[in-house]
Amino acid sequence: MVNSTFFKTILVIEFAFAFWLPVVALGMGLFGTPIALVNIFSGLFEWYFVPLMTVGGALGFWGVCQLLAKSLDTEIKLAAKRRLIIYLVCGAFALLPVPFLFFDSVALSIFAVVPYFVTAHLIYINRGYFAN
Repeated sequence: MVNSTFFKTILVIEFAFAFWLPVVALGMGLFGTPIALVNIFSGLFEWYFVPLMTVGGALGFWGVCQLLAKSLDTEIKLAAKRRLIIYLVCGAFALLPVPFLFFDSVALSIFAVVPYFVTAHLIYINRGYFAN
């Protein structure tokens, strides 16, 4: 891994570019979760995905933030490998419905897929952590 300031700056810009839409969706999910829970308890079970996406998205975002922090500072302690993989898988599943929510807008659908590539890039950068 390159420890230059330029590389770290590009990595942070890449992260910010890729995760702006998931952060907005996570924010809307935090406000929408109480409404969804009321609707679920009222019998409208089509709202079940909102709390699941919010919790999964929060776990996934926490995992990706840990990978970014490890990329920026190699001395930082991360969660255990197994737990970090669970966080990333929860985040990946939480993002699956997002392209269908923005199906009419190609640009927003593309922004919904970009976090997968950035997460794969961060995993590749930190592959030594996952190898041992």
